[in-house]
Amino acid sequence: MKTNTKENVNENIIYEKSLREEIGKHRDKAFDIINKVGGLMLLDNESLAPLNEVARFYNATRDTIKMLIRNNKKEFQKTGVKVVSGRDVINSVGKNNLPTEIEQKNGYKLITIGERSAKIANGRNTMLTKDSIIRVGMMLRDSEVAREFRDQATEILKRADVNTIVEVKDDQLRKKAELYDKMTDGVPKMAQESLLTTIEHYQTTVRELERKAEQELQEERKITQDAKAARKKAEENTKLFEQLATETGEKLESVVKDLEKARRKSDLFDRYIDSGLNMTLQEFCKRYLDGIKTKSFIAWLQSDGILYENRNTNAVYRTRKGFEQWLINVPVKQYNNAMKTTLMITPSGVVKLAQKYVGDPRLNEPWIEFGN
Repeated sequence: MKTNTKENVNENIIYEKSLREEIGKHRDKAFDIINKVGGLMLLDNESLAPLNEVARFYNATRDTIKMLIRNNKKEFQKTGVKVVSGRDVINSVGKNNLPTEIEQKNGYKLITIGERSAKIANGRNTMLTKDSIIRVGMMLRDSEVAREFRDQATEILKRADVNTIVEVKDDQLRKKAELYDKMTDGVPKMAQESLLTTIEHYQTTVRELERKAEQELQEERKITQDAKAARKKAEENTKLFEQLATETGEKLESVVKDLEKARRKSDLFDRYIDSGLNMTLQEFCKRYLDGIKTKSFIAWLQSDGILYENRNTNAVYRTRKGFEQWLINVPVKQYNNAMKTTLMITPSGVVKLAQKYVGDPRLNEPWIEFGN
């Protein structure tokens, strides 16, 4: 598996404080990178920048920068974040030797230095030092400007490593020279040459051991980086699986509901299409509408334009034109042999009404009444 070393270092700078501290030791070089990336307008003798200007430079929101500072309070307390009044900012800007323009606006002042401008509130202003501006670039994840800064900052880390190695080697050579002078003082030349050969052999052996140690360290780092990449990939796959499982479950649930609805409609058709029996509204609600109350179903029929809102003078429900074959008023003998007209559903009406109302969303409304 190939690993992009530069990209790994870029990510590591975000998470590893030791790398940020090392880059912070080379503030001037780091700020040179910021000037090359896009430039930033500084106030107060070129040492402070307003929070709004820093947010603009990194193409981030003001709230994003403020949250980053709050979440890493200790680091930014060390690098420097100041709250300064608008008047003090103006006084500090006046000390600069650069050509400066100050315009009074509604609620703020617009300061222009050279080709760049920044808004300064009349009240309090959050100002970041150079060190804090650099720290934002090292920790801001979703910013192309910050990412470019970190890419170039890796060169600072490389140069710092080389300088450290050179300093250590110089010190080691100086100490070895002093030791050699002491050891060879008064020793015959032949013995000195023999001793020098021994020392050179020793140095060669030490260099080989150092080379192997460095190689093992690089291999260990690569294993660690590969493990991080594998863990990240596994997390992404887990999230994708959970998303697919959720979507699949929702689709299956919808399919099951559609199949059940189709089965119930098919059962209705098979049972009543050839029957000459009429069905009461109460029986229809009990069999096919989960037992909702008859008065609720009648209200549906009225609101959907199948029945008139008002009954006739005999208190009988009236069917609107076009639905006469669905619902009819049928004389029914009562227990006292009296005849009473009752609204009933025809066989074809059972099929039509079932097709229309089985699975109706109103059945799931919490205030619907069930039971007759």
